Amino acid sequence: MRFTVKDTLTEEEIQSGLRAVIKDGMASTSMATLTGGAFLVTFVLKLWASNLMIGLLVALPPVAQLIQIPSNYLVEKIRNRRAISVSASSGTRVLWLFIFRFQSSSG
Repeated sequence: MRFTVKDTLTEEEIQSGLRAVIKDGMASTSMATLTGGAFLVTFVLKLWASNLMIGLLVALPPVAQLIQIPSNYLVEKIRNRRAISVSASSGTRVLWLFIFRFQSSSG
């Protein structure tokens, strides 16, 4: 996968990008659905979490959105949104592997 920035795109590249965005949206929505809301609360209840822990866990996503503020600076400094996006998305997906591994070994 190339991470170089182009000034102009061909029609084929635009259509390919649009297909990729749709696939990314589907994957992101699936991930958000399966790792949040009722699924998340059920998961932490299975781990015997307290009401305080559940409240903190549910409050984390809105607080985590604060990271968008410094990310704007990072995008302007590096000038390569794709590389930043792939790195950040990969990192968060890998963390879920640890969570699921912990869950499967604890019960």
